[in-house]
Amino acid sequence: MGTLKRSAIIAVMGAMLLGGALFAWQREETAARSGFASLEELRAAYARVAPGMPVARLVGLGFDRTRPGAETLSYLGTLELFMPRNSGEFDRLDPAILSCLAVGDRCEAYVFRLDGNAGVFDIVARAAVPGEGRIVFLVKSGRVAWKEMVGGRS
Repeated sequence: MGTLKRSAIIAVMGAMLLGGALFAWQREETAARSGFASLEELRAAYARVAPGMPVARLVGLGFDRTRPGAETLSYLGTLELFMPRNSGEFDRLDPAILSCLAVGDRCEAYVFRLDGNAGVFDIVARAAVPGEGRIVFLVKSGRVAWKEMVGGRS
């Protein structure tokens, strides 16, 4: 009888933990879909993206590829984005970039523009970010392999 009680308690605790985690995830995703309130929030969300992270978590952090202006580059587009002008520069690319490019069609890039005209995030217009900028996530086999934030100066 004691083992049955323990199993029931463990099951209830597990369900409570799962419910709490789902609630927190849903709240985070809802907030992220509404945009960033400041450039600092955008930077904080970017900082939470880590190599090896499943790409599905990007939406929960606010990086939704369905937003107007966001781009998903195929392998060939990704290759074009990173291709330097000569072989010496190619050899000096970040090892994570080279590793992704080596897997062919399992490598793609997600590009979020931060410029005022075609920017993905509402924050750009509100923060009056000067110049152009972009956030690039290199995705290898469904996981973030590399990230870069260029521009977006305040």
